[in-house]
Amino acid sequence: MIEVINDFLLPDEDIGMSQFFSYEFPWFLGKPTEKDSHGEDDKYNYHFSHVIYDNYSYNSEYWRLISPILQKLNPAALIRIKANLTTCGPKIIEHGYHVDNEFAGAKTAVFYVNTNDGYTCFQTGEIVYSLKNRLCIFPSEMWHSGTNCTDTSSRVVININYFPKK
Repeated sequence: MIEVINDFLLPDEDIGMSQFFSYEFPWFLGKPTEKDSHGEDDKYNYHFSHVIYDNYSYNSEYWRLISPILQKLNPAALIRIKANLTTCGPKIIEHGYHVDNEFAGAKTAVFYVNTNDGYTCFQTGEIVYSLKNRLCIFPSEMWHSGTNCTDTSSRVVININYFPKK
């Protein structure tokens, strides 16, 4: 049910992933939800995001950065693409289980832009650690959570919700 592909992009296909770490990249503070509440840890439980695709169109000029990922995924249709950045904290915080959408047959692909000690965990107990150039694909209705990291300044992932070709 969960597919993990290491070294997803070839070195010459990584055409600018480092731009996600640029001071010029436009990150926006993500809105916390009730399910993200962790009491005393709330000051470390936030993220930044950048919506690249939503509502049937590209919302950002930065879609070019992820075009090699999309070419390899070769989706039948896109639902949403969002870059997420969480910052470093003193301990790992799981941000709360959620589903990306409930469309029958939809998939979620998480592309890990950098290596760190953060991870994606699933209610099934499975964990996929953040390893640069790793792609994790799973059904979009599968309950999962992301985390922050403790060993680098930030954890960056690209979350792609799509319908695969039959």
